Amino acid sequence: MSKSLHVCIAVAFAGSVVASLLAQQPPALRPRGVPQPPDPGPLFFSENWRNPKIYEAGTLPLTSVTQEVVTTPDLVLTVHDPNAKYIPEYTKTLRWGSWAEDWQGPTCLLIYGVERPELWGGSCGAVTVTLRHKRNLVDLSNRGRVIWGTYVSGFHVARLVVKLADGTFLVGDPGTGTPDVSHVKNEVVLSSLRWLKLDVPQTVTRGSWVEKPDLSKVDEIGWTQLMPGSGHGAGGFVSVSKFEVWGTPVPRMATLSR
Repeated sequence: MSKSLHVCIAVAFAGSVVASLLAQQPPALRPRGVPQPPDPGPLFFSENWRNPKIYEAGTLPLTSVTQEVVTTPDLVLTVHDPNAKYIPEYTKTLRWGSWAEDWQGPTCLLIYGVERPELWGGSCGAVTVTLRHKRNLVDLSNRGRVIWGTYVSGFHVARLVVKLADGTFLVGDPGTGTPDVSHVKNEVVLSSLRWLKLDVPQTVTRGSWVEKPDLSKVDEIGWTQLMPGSGHGAGGFVSVSKFEVWGTPVPRMATLSR
């Protein structure tokens, strides 16, 4: 047997031994003193929306938002529109940048698109949108998070909103969104935000920063557009597509019995 063959066999044997030893190694241990990251919890809900209207070819797939746009059976949608009472006036004298078709529903919020619908606030003033699960609150106190698609224009940003079990509304900072880029995917850990109280339905922030709010029993969750929209076209609006919440369900009956 040649010397070169001996060398090849030795190298191959050494390689197999190393591979075997590596396969038997235990998983890397977390350094002492470094805690395990909290579990974000299970998927609480994932809402993709649906446009309930049937459109003819060549027409704009845009219509007013009602509960019909929600695809998840246990979710209740609320649009907190402080200017909803003025809609009859807007049908006669259009709000800036809006179209007559924008004022056919109960609020300013519209749904746009069919394959990947989004809820659009361009014809709104300040507006808040929340989702409430019929059977459960949600614990978002550790690594609870929201994964959502946003499309913003101008100086507008989409800000997360929570309603706590005691009825307090909070709005988070910072907001999310890349101007004039549609369907930007954002992942936000709620415990990383700082919070202000939000006066709903007026959609006005109140007071000083709320230190370490209790996010263990969140009643409703959604988003807000704190500035008025500029109407159709670029300028200023917030639009939200898929909205996904990760956290631990807390049965509503269990909280009532305590």
